[in-house]
Amino acid sequence: MSDRPRIARIYSSLRTAHLERFQELDASTVIYRTARYDFDPRAGDPASPPRQLGRGGTIWHLLTRTYDVVEVNEPGMARLWPDLILQVAAIRARSWATRRHTSIVTYCIGIVDPSDDAIGHRILRPRVVAVLSKPFLRMLIGSMDRIAFGTTGSYAMYRRHVTDRALRPKARFFEAVPAPCRCLHRAASGRQGTSVAFVGAFSERKGIQQLMDVWDIVGRGRPDLTLTLVGQGEHEAAVRAWASGRSGVHVEVDPPRHEIHQILRDTDCLVLLSQRVGGWREQVGLPIVEALAHGCEVVTTDETGLADWLREQGHLVVPAASPVAAVAAMFSAHLRDRRSSDAVLRDLPDEDQRLAADRWMVGA
Repeated sequence: MSDRPRIARIYSSLRTAHLERFQELDASTVIYRTARYDFDPRAGDPASPPRQLGRGGTIWHLLTRTYDVVEVNEPGMARLWPDLILQVAAIRARSWATRRHTSIVTYCIGIVDPSDDAIGHRILRPRVVAVLSKPFLRMLIGSMDRIAFGTTGSYAMYRRHVTDRALRPKARFFEAVPAPCRCLHRAASGRQGTSVAFVGAFSERKGIQQLMDVWDIVGRGRPDLTLTLVGQGEHEAAVRAWASGRSGVHVEVDPPRHEIHQILRDTDCLVLLSQRVGGWREQVGLPIVEALAHGCEVVTTDETGLADWLREQGHLVVPAASPVAAVAAMFSAHLRDRRSSDAVLRDLPDEDQRLAADRWMVGA
């Protein structure tokens, strides 16, 4: 009989990067509600595909299956409180019925207050959530066995609602930075000049309009600079129209993952000027993590939960509300003084810290 723990992972939404990560983790049953815009099921393990279930199906699954560890969404996501409460209750009911303890674990990177997360929700109103935050978070945190934090901002947010004394015994911190990507053994294209990339949704919250405005200043009279815009989204038509009249600017709409890796291997600097929109704020930013893993310098805003770490390592972090001209000036200066890819990679740990967090959570 195998000694490997039986693991389930419950996600509200899945993206391709999750599927890639699962293949590096202990085998598990993955259940999800919805797919993200960048979801490609071909990236997963065909022998163990994730299961898409609704609220009722997920609860029934947890009531009728025995697991050693179940990973659930982080409790600061107020929109998911109804699901989380039912999931925790189902897991504990199953444990009671079978007399087998199931560890409930979660990975936290959220930095917005639960009341902000409820903005726009049909039922949960921000004022109501503000009142319920402390008792609900204390209840959910109290029901969990291990909590991994990926950013200092996330820990600080939870500590405002749950005492440090309650968090500390079950929490551990893993700065959400990657190890160098395994694909780096493949040679880059040797592109001349300085290459800049944007990777992400063509949306307001990812700062695509700010980047276009900044580039009109930074790229003026600089034939040595190139910009590649990678993504898809609501502003795709505007991005295409803007790029069509500018030399050195290229648009790649929803390319396959291996092409994104190639683009990042060829990129000197990634720009992601994240903006706070409604109750949304950049938790970490997958493009930032993937750019670091490929040795790219990062230019971003202080909205990301990795802002402090990026500053300490010499990347450029600008206030999100900075005027376009100020961002352009800082960006131009940073490009002149940017570090080599090798220097960026030397700042990274040997092990991807999201994987290290998971190994600790499941007790592997």
